[in-house]
Amino acid sequence: EFPRFENEFDIKLFNTFRSNINLQKHYPQKHNFHVDKRGEFSELSRSHSKGQSSISFTNSGFIRGNHFHKRKIERFSVLKGEAEIQLKKYLTNDIISFKLSGESPSFIDIPIWYVHNIKNIGKEELITHFWINELFNLNDNDTYPDNV
Repeated sequence: EFPRFENEFDIKLFNTFRSNINLQKHYPQKHNFHVDKRGEFSELSRSHSKGQSSISFTNSGFIRGNHFHKRKIERFSVLKGEAEIQLKKYLTNDIISFKLSGESPSFIDIPIWYVHNIKNIGKEELITHFWINELFNLNDNDTYPDNV
């Protein structure tokens, strides 16, 4: 659950917190599923603020990302397929790698100043849900290319 972000200070404070958690111990987080005769249901993210949700279909072997953000709050949630998400703190060489699977849907939050990517490492299509705290603006997209 993401808190309400009333102003830029709230976002900076939240991002400071997220950038200082132990990523390898905290992630991936499994989704909580509710199951009944109709099937399964899970909330992907709850936000008390504005934001944008997107869905991505990535072919086997392809990589998305290889960039970082200075202010965006992002959550990557793997719904189907096999993914490897890599994170590297900007200007370092230490790579943190997570493998996520649609067999056990889970998510990773992407801290600011971490170069990140997501690769389809499976044989089938990878389906990923992305939540970002701000609407995409081509003129101010807070996206800086770099490789993990």
